[in-house]
Amino acid sequence: MSAIRPLIAALGTLLFLAGCATTGNFITGESLPNPNFVVTNHRYDDTLVVEAKSVTPGDPLHQPPAPQWTPGWQLGEPDLIVKLSTPYSLPLEDSDVFRNFVIPNVTASDRYVRALEFRLDNRQVVHHAEFRLDETDASWRRDNEEPGTGFGGMNNTTAHYPDGHFVNWVPGKRASELPEGLAWRLPAQADLVVQLHMMPSGSEAVIDPQIGLYFAEEPPGLSPQMIWLGSRWLPIAAGDPGFTTRDSYELPFDVEVMSVLPHCHFICKDIKAWATLPDGSTQWLARIDEWDFYLQDEFRFKRPMRLPRGTTLSMEFSYDNSADNWRNPNDPPQDIEFGPLSSNEMADLWIQVMPRNDRESADLRRSSARHLQQKMIERQKRIIELRPDVNSYLELAESYGRASQLPEAVTQLQYALELAPENTAVLESLAIALTNVGRHDEALVHWRRCVQLAPNDSRAHLNLGTALGFSNQAAEGESHLKRATELDPSFAPAFFRLGRSQSYLGRFDDALGSFRVALALKPNEPMVLQVVARLLATHPDSNMRSSSEALELANRALQHLPRPDAMSLSTLATAQAATGDFDLAATTARLALSRVSADTERSLGPVIQRQIDHYQQGRIEIARAAGDKRFVAPGERQSSARRAE
Repeated sequence: MSAIRPLIAALGTLLFLAGCATTGNFITGESLPNPNFVVTNHRYDDTLVVEAKSVTPGDPLHQPPAPQWTPGWQLGEPDLIVKLSTPYSLPLEDSDVFRNFVIPNVTASDRYVRALEFRLDNRQVVHHAEFRLDETDASWRRDNEEPGTGFGGMNNTTAHYPDGHFVNWVPGKRASELPEGLAWRLPAQADLVVQLHMMPSGSEAVIDPQIGLYFAEEPPGLSPQMIWLGSRWLPIAAGDPGFTTRDSYELPFDVEVMSVLPHCHFICKDIKAWATLPDGSTQWLARIDEWDFYLQDEFRFKRPMRLPRGTTLSMEFSYDNSADNWRNPNDPPQDIEFGPLSSNEMADLWIQVMPRNDRESADLRRSSARHLQQKMIERQKRIIELRPDVNSYLELAESYGRASQLPEAVTQLQYALELAPENTAVLESLAIALTNVGRHDEALVHWRRCVQLAPNDSRAHLNLGTALGFSNQAAEGESHLKRATELDPSFAPAFFRLGRSQSYLGRFDDALGSFRVALALKPNEPMVLQVVARLLATHPDSNMRSSSEALELANRALQHLPRPDAMSLSTLATAQAATGDFDLAATTARLALSRVSADTERSLGPVIQRQIDHYQQGRIEIARAAGDKRFVAPGERQSSARRAE
């Protein structure tokens, strides 16, 4: 049986009863009683008819018609049409292909997208498309470095979905407009990264999509978030007709549900998603009684569903891996496990919700991310039960680290080290994990062991030198950092860290030289730009200062960040003060203080407040050894400022 099936003419049975409050248990799959809806099982071309009071019998409610692909744009002529620079030739292969295509600098100014339409003639070879934004040039560089159009793989740390939106295309998804106030921001000069998952089709194919963007006039007034439910453990045995996976998540805040998007592959049989309110009543979020991979869609509520804090969101996906399932791509059936390939299976349910305010929105985003991370941890623990190898322990430790369960990460890496005591990747990971929990002396043991095993590895010397600096052994650390630069003169991080070490020791001329080498190697790296700007603005030798260059570099650093953060603004304030513009410097420092992250930059707040206090007195910063700074009094400041240029 072929893995590529023709498009089914009509959508299978779908129940999508938005806002149907009920009581009782409906996990058995029975219809929910509700005075406002009457659900009947009359079928017309395999389409369930959902009738409601005051609605003409036979008129589907919430039931989208089967897609009819017509020429032209479904939503009319787009405001902007973008394409790949060069069509991509999909080779004749037996495996899936994941490819990222970068459309650079989409718009010159911020725009707000109310709809995106994806057009492709040979859509039967595309499993899905995902659309992300990259406000750095990292994706663009990867595209240019790899031969051909685009670059391969699924991992891209710099590209992100628009906040609160999961922008994608799946087979069957129709173009639709977002409700008023829900448009997503397309930042000025951001790159659009189109990731395509393409499936083997038995022949070569040319992939040349068009993407139509429809803009809203006003910025969005609402800030949604995405909640994920699902599974990362799907061991579906060949012949199993009734494998089921379930998940649930308790809402920490009141929300309004805007839409739901389920996703799985070929052998999924049915999908259920519902909400159980604190009073025990239940509401459907989605129910699909006959899943069809080629007729996927995002389902948006006509009226947002309000759910209070304490509501439990639940999902249940069922799979049929038997020979009786005519959609099963394998004949005879094969064991199937979780994974991104079309030969694997997935269980994803994305729920777009609207929190009440920005604080709850941020907390909800973190809570949902922890839920997903915990599911990944559960999967990796089960894999270790079956296959306790080094890579499995490394992956589990990484997931524990992402979930901020740092002691558990250390434990898993210690298990890995028992299996491979001379594996430098394990030693590095364990040293980092030990550093993160404050066990610096133990970490140093492993960093030293890395250098013993790889004495000519510049990165090993960089890591040991950095760790020694953190342990107040800066002089020894400097020797390893110098060795790293000798082994690899193009290794910018080694020069950067060497400069930091030299600054700590009070050798600012040497530090400036090291920083300038790092800057020449990485001219657009914000951290390097910032550290050079700070030293040029605060060098204790006024003859070495250059407030004008410091200001230029601080502004350049801002241009290469997606959003000005506390440190970049603090650096800009330092440069502004060095020019003598203390009013502007104080204003910028106040903005920096407002951007301090309570989670990761708590210690930065008092430093910036001290900047503000001293700028109000007309005092500039002067660098000192061990990273300290002193502030120059007004009289000294005037003579110093004259010499700085």
